[in-house]
Amino acid sequence: MSEDYGAGCIATALIDNFRSCEYEFDPGPVNYAEYINSDAWKAKADAAKERAGHRCQVCNKSDHLEAHHRTYKRLGDERPEDITVLCHKCHGLYSRYLP
Repeated sequence: MSEDYGAGCIATALIDNFRSCEYEFDPGPVNYAEYINSDAWKAKADAAKERAGHRCQVCNKSDHLEAHHRTYKRLGDERPEDITVLCHKCHGLYSRYLP
């Protein structure tokens, strides 16, 4: 993705990507705080990082990686495409645009 925008335009890439995400947060029967700390979520986050080559999918850095939900519609039953790998800095940029 960052290749499409060039260096220095990470915020633009994040905003465009954010607009394509589904952020209706309705965890239903899943307790979000408990789930995020569960072994099940950690396994999914680790698998996402493996698929991403242990690189941020925006800036390509390899340190301080976090798994980010692109949608909460399937919380607890995420598909691989529901999870994006971001470094802490890029994840923070996404968080600024959440409703």
